[in-house]
Amino acid sequence: MKFVRFIVLWYCLAARLHAASPASASYTIVGDVVDLGGQRTTSATYVNIGSAGGVSGMAGAPLPGITVKAGYVAQVVEVTALVLTASGATLNEGGNGQIAAWQQLDDATFLAVPAASVGWSITPGPLTTISASGLVSAGAVFQDTPATLQGVFASHTGTFSLTVRNTNPDNFSTFANDGLDDALQVRATVLAAPNADADGDGTSDLLEYAFGTSLTVASTAVIGFGGGSIIQRGLPVPWTQNVLNGVDFRAVFGRRKDYAAAGLTCTVQFSADLVTWQNSTAAPTVITGDSVIDVVSVPYPFFINGRKARFFRVLVSAP
Repeated sequence: MKFVRFIVLWYCLAARLHAASPASASYTIVGDVVDLGGQRTTSATYVNIGSAGGVSGMAGAPLPGITVKAGYVAQVVEVTALVLTASGATLNEGGNGQIAAWQQLDDATFLAVPAASVGWSITPGPLTTISASGLVSAGAVFQDTPATLQGVFASHTGTFSLTVRNTNPDNFSTFANDGLDDALQVRATVLAAPNADADGDGTSDLLEYAFGTSLTVASTAVIGFGGGSIIQRGLPVPWTQNVLNGVDFRAVFGRRKDYAAAGLTCTVQFSADLVTWQNSTAAPTVITGDSVIDVVSVPYPFFINGRKARFFRVLVSAP
């Protein structure tokens, strides 16, 4: 999208038609002697910068006066992105935060966008609401949990990621206000009923616990990461990257940092036909992480029983 941002205002110096003569008390300018570089002349109320060759220069008057600058009528700029900002990258559970929107221009400057003009939305997770004015609210969490919101304006879409901080250890869901740590209760419940699906999204509570996703907010999002940080937690996803003389195919998933202490075992399996599965023997590589999980990757094997490996799954088991 291109538009014109006006820098100065053209003003017709038609003094003889609409004002007193150039010799009047309010308009007198001392005589110009213009050389090849132009000369600056002033009076008590006016400034003129002339230039040679019949090309007009710049004239100005004290505020609230008029500025005229030939050759700088306007600047054509293009909007390249919509950028969302906030006062910080974290938000306490139960708290509110103001989100602002900016149009990024191709000259590395920004224009503020009225919050009420932006189409706001939030992804499933710990953020509960976002108002038309960009005020976002966070719900209760049992652990620090990443969240993502989105804004749309004039055909551009921007996203902003933040972390909802667990500031109260006894306020989460049905475990609230019972005098026990919510995180411990969540873990105990998961281990007691690993195949339960509290939020009905098709992913068992054990898998949600292992991947660091919400047990109470339904979501089928896949894990997202980039720039050395986690954009959103989610289900495992295939990932490719270009390498020398080829492409590297990997299985990527979130894994709790305390998986070993929690007694969790994560096994990556690959298949060529969705019938025969083979355990990976490669050690997972940590790509990035947050306070709760690491994003880890496991390379695809080239072949399984003479056929190209095409599928993967992650099996999670608990004591």
